[in-house]
Amino acid sequence: MKTNKSILTPEGMYGFAGKALRPCFILAIIVILAAMYVGFFLAPVDGTQGNSYRILYIHVACACLTPVFSVT
Repeated sequence: MKTNKSILTPEGMYGFAGKALRPCFILAIIVILAAMYVGFFLAPVDGTQGNSYRILYIHVACACLTPVFSVT
């Protein structure tokens, strides 16, 4: 009897998620490092707020990646 390993079944999705976890984690680390580089080194200094506004560049990127880390 042939088993259905479709991604739409719980067994298929569990297998897919297990295989996709490592690439997604590596991609998240790369994006976080890129956001930190842009936020700290490439973003110009704001005339009014100075360097304190640069946290927005890092905060938004990390907030967008939160769903990646919340999948259990």
